[in-house]
Amino acid sequence: MAAARGPPVAYAKLQGEDFVYYVTTLSVTLGRRINEEDEVDVDLGSGRTISRIHARIDFDFAIRHFVLSVLGKNGLHVNGVLYPQGHQPLVLETQTAIQVGDVCFYFLLPMGSTSTAIQPQPEPPTLHLK
Repeated sequence: MAAARGPPVAYAKLQGEDFVYYVTTLSVTLGRRINEEDEVDVDLGSGRTISRIHARIDFDFAIRHFVLSVLGKNGLHVNGVLYPQGHQPLVLETQTAIQVGDVCFYFLLPMGSTSTAIQPQPEPPTLHLK
């Protein structure tokens, strides 16, 4: 008899058309993995408009929000607005739409939470996302 699996334990979720990534750490890198030495948490594919390290999502303890840093030379879109490389970190709310190259996905927080209420603990909260 197989053990019942509960919902994943994560701080947040990145939901794209072709992928799901559960954010289980307070810092996540997004980009293009060309070889095994490329240290990227979320491989967004081989598109040439995606840098090896294109963006980073971090939890900012000072403001108690997740923030997105734009590191790739082609920038990225957040909620339809283009932000260039080096732009100040962008505060992420649940259901924030992000586009890197041709890859579109959403940043999602656990249901019932708001980013201002998130208090990172030693273990991330359980997600209840559909």
